[in-house]
Amino acid sequence: MLLLQYIKNNKGISLIEILLSIVILGILIASLITFFPQASQSMNETDKKLTSVNIAKEWLVQAQNSTQVKSFLNNMVNQPNSSIVYSITNTDYQGLPLVSINHDAQYGELVLKEENYFVHLTISSIPENLKNIGKTRLYKIHVHIYDEKNNLKSNIYGYLTLN
Repeated sequence: MLLLQYIKNNKGISLIEILLSIVILGILIASLITFFPQASQSMNETDKKLTSVNIAKEWLVQAQNSTQVKSFLNNMVNQPNSSIVYSITNTDYQGLPLVSINHDAQYGELVLKEENYFVHLTISSIPENLKNIGKTRLYKIHVHIYDEKNNLKSNIYGYLTLN
């Protein structure tokens, strides 16, 4: 009974209650602090990926509108065994930041160097077999973006047209 009256008359907060609330707040803050660096790192990775996808998309559009790339495709289709087609000194390709040209029986690849990445434009020399496109021939082009350590960052594909 005496204890019950003491509890009813207690108007302050005990030291144990203060310490307990500090410990609980500390645990909550510690768990939240570890969340923010992870979220920041995830946002940075997403930003880098989005940037590389945009770069790949820009290069695809640029390649589809490029006279040099279309000239390479035209030469590759019409002169598949000519060594001049696959030479980076070919004047048809002036204006492209070419590093190398690779090829096999079905594909030609232009390797381009930009500031901090490499662009690989892989172009099929065999037209796609699509109906209802008339005399227009579509050739698949793959755009691969690599960083300077040769890690693939993004890729996308589209089509080049030859009439």
